[in-house]
Amino acid sequence: MLHRYTSHWLLPALAPPARAATIGPMTDKYKAAAEAREAALCEPCRGIQRNWRRAPGHAELVQTQNWKEERDGKPVTITRHRCDRCGSIWDYENDKNNQQAGWSLPTR
Repeated sequence: MLHRYTSHWLLPALAPPARAATIGPMTDKYKAAAEAREAALCEPCRGIQRNWRRAPGHAELVQTQNWKEERDGKPVTITRHRCDRCGSIWDYENDKNNQQAGWSLPTR
């Protein structure tokens, strides 16, 4: 028996394109490396808010070096830190024109 309401939402859903097969194992390797890097962080490092200017670090971060880079024609100070507890390397970008600058884990 046919249903009396025939609307497009009653039709069977079309299958999404098979993108997972085309992305390949490189994405899986990248995700695995990112997860391993996250798992290696100590508890205070996991609590650092990333990509937000003026977010605090934690007490066991030691400043190792700093340098200036140009962003949109203006100098930006980047300071590298190392965690004494877990050994992770952090970069802090101080860009007054970009609220999303701040703490990041440089990929190595």
